[in-house]
Amino acid sequence: MIKFKLLVSFLSFLSLTCFSQVGIGVKTPRATLDVNGNLKVRGTAPISSSGNFTSLVVDRETREIKGIRYSLSNTYSMNYIVYNINNVDKDWIKNFNTKISATDYTLVVVGSSFDINLKPAAGGDYNSCNIYAFEQGGTWRISADYHDGTTYNGANGSWKVYCLAINKSIIKTIPPITVNMNRQPDKSVPNPPVGL
Repeated sequence: MIKFKLLVSFLSFLSLTCFSQVGIGVKTPRATLDVNGNLKVRGTAPISSSGNFTSLVVDRETREIKGIRYSLSNTYSMNYIVYNINNVDKDWIKNFNTKISATDYTLVVVGSSFDINLKPAAGGDYNSCNIYAFEQGGTWRISADYHDGTTYNGANGSWKVYCLAINKSIIKTIPPITVNMNRQPDKSVPNPPVGL
């Protein structure tokens, strides 16, 4: 009897290793673990500040769970960065290279401040702050300026630029949307953005 139980256990082990696909709510599993239904995880450990983890996402087409691709040095999906850019040419930053990969990340400027008062460059008025991130040479760059404005006595100021660097694997880029307002103060897009 003991030999029979050992034989059954051994054959069960062999069948599990040969056919190592398990289905829950699925008759024919197509992956190591194929689940049709909700997934609930209990008793997870908290994330440490070391960042040695991977975020999981669900592929909408295949329904597979996949890990987000990260660079070796950073395992976070979203990164908050503050640039203190000092002694600029009066108020102008033409092309500040952040050295953040434009292949792996999208850089979003979420706020800024400038440390000294401004005046119109040639009398009259100057335009409001124009600050943005742009791609060039494979990295993200920052441009900042008060167009037609300058500092008093030609002093060089300092910018504080607040940014989010977001892993591109969790971002869907939607094509630009152009709307002609026809000199009206109120208008909306004709259709919602495609893909939202």
